Amino acid sequence: MAPDEMNKSDGIPEDSGPEEAADAQDAAKSAGSPDSDQDAKSYLLDEDELEALFSKANLEDPVGAHEAESATASSDPDEAVGDSATEIVYGGDREGGVSSQSNQAGPLDDAPRSEESAPRTEDATPPSASVVLDSDAKGEEKQPEGNETPDEPDAESAPRPPRAARPAFVARLKNWMASWLLDFSAVNVGQLLKGVTAATVGLVTAMLVFAMLYMNHVRHADPSVIAEARAADIGQAMRFADNLMELGRPAEAQAELASAIAQAPPSPLRIDARFLRIEAAVQALPRQPDTAELEALHGEIDALLRAAQNHPRRLEAQFWKAQLYEMADMHYAARALYERILTATPPVEPLDAVLYRAGNAALELNHGAEAADLFRRLIQQHPESPYATQAHMGLGDAYLLAGRQSDAESLYRRTAQAMADNPMGAEATKRLVHIAMEDSRYEDAAAALKERLETATTIESNDELYLLLAKAQRAMNEYDQAEQTLRELLDFFPETRVTPIALVELANVLDAKGQRSEAVRLARRTASQYEEPADALYEAGVFLQNTGDMEGAAMAYSAAVQDGSADAGTLLAAGKAYYHLGELESALDLLRRAEEAAPGQAEAFDAAVAIGRVYHDMGRVTDAVTRLQPLPQTAARPEQRADALNALGAVYLDLGLIEPAKTVYTQLSTLTDDSEILAEAAIALLDARAWDQGLSVSNQVDTGRIPDQKAHQLIVLRGEALLRTDAAQGVALLEEARDSYPDLWTADNDLALLRAYLGSNQTAAARELVGELENEARRNPAATPPFQKATVRWGDFLYQRGDYRAAADAYAKTSAPGYEDTEDAEWARFQRANALMQSMDYITSAELFHELAESDSPWADTAAVKAKYAETEGRLRGETEAPLGD
Repeated sequence: MAPDEMNKSDGIPEDSGPEEAADAQDAAKSAGSPDSDQDAKSYLLDEDELEALFSKANLEDPVGAHEAESATASSDPDEAVGDSATEIVYGGDREGGVSSQSNQAGPLDDAPRSEESAPRTEDATPPSASVVLDSDAKGEEKQPEGNETPDEPDAESAPRPPRAARPAFVARLKNWMASWLLDFSAVNVGQLLKGVTAATVGLVTAMLVFAMLYMNHVRHADPSVIAEARAADIGQAMRFADNLMELGRPAEAQAELASAIAQAPPSPLRIDARFLRIEAAVQALPRQPDTAELEALHGEIDALLRAAQNHPRRLEAQFWKAQLYEMADMHYAARALYERILTATPPVEPLDAVLYRAGNAALELNHGAEAADLFRRLIQQHPESPYATQAHMGLGDAYLLAGRQSDAESLYRRTAQAMADNPMGAEATKRLVHIAMEDSRYEDAAAALKERLETATTIESNDELYLLLAKAQRAMNEYDQAEQTLRELLDFFPETRVTPIALVELANVLDAKGQRSEAVRLARRTASQYEEPADALYEAGVFLQNTGDMEGAAMAYSAAVQDGSADAGTLLAAGKAYYHLGELESALDLLRRAEEAAPGQAEAFDAAVAIGRVYHDMGRVTDAVTRLQPLPQTAARPEQRADALNALGAVYLDLGLIEPAKTVYTQLSTLTDDSEILAEAAIALLDARAWDQGLSVSNQVDTGRIPDQKAHQLIVLRGEALLRTDAAQGVALLEEARDSYPDLWTADNDLALLRAYLGSNQTAAARELVGELENEARRNPAATPPFQKATVRWGDFLYQRGDYRAAADAYAKTSAPGYEDTEDAEWARFQRANALMQSMDYITSAELFHELAESDSPWADTAAVKAKYAETEGRLRGETEAPLGD
């Protein structure tokens, strides 16, 4: 049943369990509409109204006042609590009944529970109705769920039964002893022995009777006595549970009540206990309960409301359901229940907790006017409520939602100044600072933080303020001050939730100061040392990724995922990090989880694209195409479509589908101005020798806005492509890549540059480059192979120009210890012989040809023929030996 369906008696949804929650969400969404401009203006307060609100609320600390009141009440001996649960004295409630949970926790208390002297009551129903059962359309009775004994919800609540009745013989024994004492005062001394003897006989007899009854009372006790005893036990359990909840131990209270309820007979008191147990269960939920826990509690509340439709705490039960909806991020369903509670008849008091939570739900749904109205109503009607100061914060948030930033800042600033001794003042300061930093007003942010730190009379939340101050100082390039602030924070607050975040911020500061190695070490240590919070570990991952430490980034992201609170964005970042490391299975698992965690959101789309890339790299080309092809049509934004097209184009190129790839990349270039995406597309096209399309896309790339490695690769490919049509420009681009990114320049790049020099007939530059490579090979033998290749190309260039002696000299430099048998060395030996023969040094060339003919060189047969020719030419010319020096 949807939340809009109302119970006729009180206007509250009769049954809104978790199975109807989705319907409630959809119904509320379809019914709601964005606030109109007129509505957005109608709830905004001017300065006079703000002043009136502050004057009425006095901006006192209701939370502290409430704590003081609680401390005074707890000094009552009847409510004294010892050091352990067994020392809690069961006492009366603050209103004369069973002690209920503190108002600060939020539940309604419109029906105080009664003590023995003040019976707990329910709405009257015929006393004969001991059990309320639902009936189906045929009139058949529905049995209670589980093995639970049916309760009597509609009976008039009676006084709590007394403790189990004492055996009758005890009363008779007391009467007999009193009579005996009276008689003893009247007897004379002569009768003393007779009286003592009779008394002794009577006492022995009574003791024997007591022993017999004691040994047999369990077997022969009246069942009604047992029932009364159990009823008394559940009353004690409720008092015990109340005390536990006052101590902030709801899980123990829940367990205590569950045991007592299981043993208690049906009664109005047992129904009261069931309500109290659910209240404790809701309070005991973790910050992020799982779906099964929430559904179980929804089911229990629904069952209890069906069984006790007129119970005084029925509205509280609806309030608990609304809280459960909020925990599940089902704000539409929560909002519907809050609205019904606020309009219930008779009205429920106090409403402060409901108004506050309803206002927050409205903010979550971006209903600014509604949220402001609820917060203002709370402030005006409940100025002493512990939620009143928080309502001021909520009202400021509503102003921000409406675009009234100056009014929001004014509200936050006055709250911060009025609450120097309250954590709420620190919260107001934080919101002021966030607004200023978003507007890049870092000086204003720093000033507000320093004022708070200097004037606050409490250090609570100061760790967060120090962190914000350091961030503002870093944004203003005040790195020394930022480092000092962070080190003071870490010294004064050694271990708080802020500590790992502060360590990552310190790593950023150290990196900005040029201490990258220390910064990376600090970020890595933070990622390995801390298991939470996830946002700090995520920030560590971002820092390490930005510094090029992808392995460290993957470690940090993985740590953020481990604590179970990671969102889709963190899962996506972790998956991409593992993808870049080549750990495809881990990447695929994380990306799938990210896709499942945010269905229909941007993170899910990005994860789907990344999954397609992983499939591609795994060789699962069919899966990659199947995953990627539909994505461009389902993209919500142009940049998403561009990303999908980019990934799809890479798959097409890998399959050799050049024309479809060209089409895809042409579409991509019209969708985005993201330089990194365009660079990837241009690189893919140029690498596939789609020169014209690649150059066209590359012209749209700003290399200053992409990672150095991609920028270097793109410039080299552009230079090589331009050598076909504009050699001078191609050479200039290659030289730019060498000079701008020396750490990324490779031996292959040297060969490409040499080809460019030779192709553009820049012989001087080519000779200089070969000389540099020769010097490098002498210093580092590992650089010999690239030098050999360069020398062979240089020799071939000279040979083709007819400069045979210079070519022979170039070829002669290719031999080096350990590299004589390489293909380049073999070719250089053969070409050197040819060059010498062309320069008419027949004797030397003949010797080289003979050596090649006797080797396993691929040119051995040709060398044998040329050796005979060179010898013949030498004899004809009268040459008998090789010239000296050769």
